[in-house]
Amino acid sequence: MVRDLVALYDPSARRMAYVIQLGENVCGYPRVAHGGLTAAIVDEAMGHLFYALRVHGDLPFIGPAFTAHLEVDYHRKISAGRLLLVTAEVESVVGRKLRMRATVTDGPPGGPDTRLYASASALFVAPKPARLVKEVVRYVVALVVPGARFD
Repeated sequence: MVRDLVALYDPSARRMAYVIQLGENVCGYPRVAHGGLTAAIVDEAMGHLFYALRVHGDLPFIGPAFTAHLEVDYHRKISAGRLLLVTAEVESVVGRKLRMRATVTDGPPGGPDTRLYASASALFVAPKPARLVKEVVRYVVALVVPGARFD
């Protein structure tokens, strides 16, 4: 599906960049990459950005965050086998909410021949601390006591 992927994180800009080489078998229509794959790629890039922010201590909360909303605008078809640049960056962080945006292009932003294939925005939300603790306890108990029920 994907031939190669290189991820680069710039902590000063809070930006993630993927250079991704699509394979030939990514089509929803002959020779055209499936739009669902495009959505998955931008969601993954933003999720990877979230993880990098967390590792670098650049978030005001601990633990995971989940995609609560993802919106993708498709600007042009992506050919199978295409080499792409996916960038993801932070728009805002407020409490447990992280808003990000991403673009899918075939070159550097603003380049004279760069084509925009898709743009996206997302809202990631971290669980409330009490809920996070409850879920972690449930998970650990389920590991130690197989078949444990929490009804």
